Amino acid sequence: MAASAAYAIAAQATRIVTTSSGICGSVGVVMLHADYSVAIAKQGIKPTLIHAGARKVDGNPYEPLTTEVKGELQAEIDRFYDLFVGSVAKGRPGMNEAAIRATEARTYIGADAVAVGLADAVGSFESVLSELTASAQLHRLPPPPAALTFTAADLAAARAEGRAEGLQLGVTDDGLAAAMARIDAVLSLPAAHGRRKFAQHLASQTSIPVGNITAILEQSPTEADVLRADCRRSGDTPLGLVIDGKETP
Repeated sequence: MAASAAYAIAAQATRIVTTSSGICGSVGVVMLHADYSVAIAKQGIKPTLIHAGARKVDGNPYEPLTTEVKGELQAEIDRFYDLFVGSVAKGRPGMNEAAIRATEARTYIGADAVAVGLADAVGSFESVLSELTASAQLHRLPPPPAALTFTAADLAAARAEGRAEGLQLGVTDDGLAAAMARIDAVLSLPAAHGRRKFAQHLASQTSIPVGNITAILEQSPTEADVLRADCRRSGDTPLGLVIDGKETP
């Protein structure tokens, strides 16, 4: 169910998929005023409201609602309704404000919600998950190199840099300890966050000093930036929502 305030939130999603029995809508505002003055008078109860500010107790349930106060409360409801309708129209570009108001705050089930424009499709959690998984595979980054190779020069440089970084390298075992120490040193750099694959490449496939790799990483786009750029070029939306024109993960 995505009704009333819940639909105000859902409407900001890029796409809405409801279930066959899902409920959408209720784009409206309601307020209740109950007048208990007659009931409590019959019970011999006489409330006395002690307050500061002449309008502080407007709309209280112990006396009838005056025409003036009712009009002011209705104006508040209308203002909230305008804000609600405007928010839904902004999130659902396929529906204008007139179409949203024409629903008269009804709720719609499944395909009926799609027909009126409050949802985009009928599906299930499993079908949406499958769709998102397939989309993610289309935008998956290239895999890292299948094998890592090191020259004698790489090994010597890694040992030297490892000592400079204060790392403890074990006895030589065909360069594995030195290679892993260099990779660990590079991946632990703050600039490697979000650029892990590129950092692994620099650590394993180049002899660039660890101290110089930070500057290279800082000037490189993150993996998230690459994914967003690919999605923009293909016209797709990344895995996330677009809220008020801003992409979220």
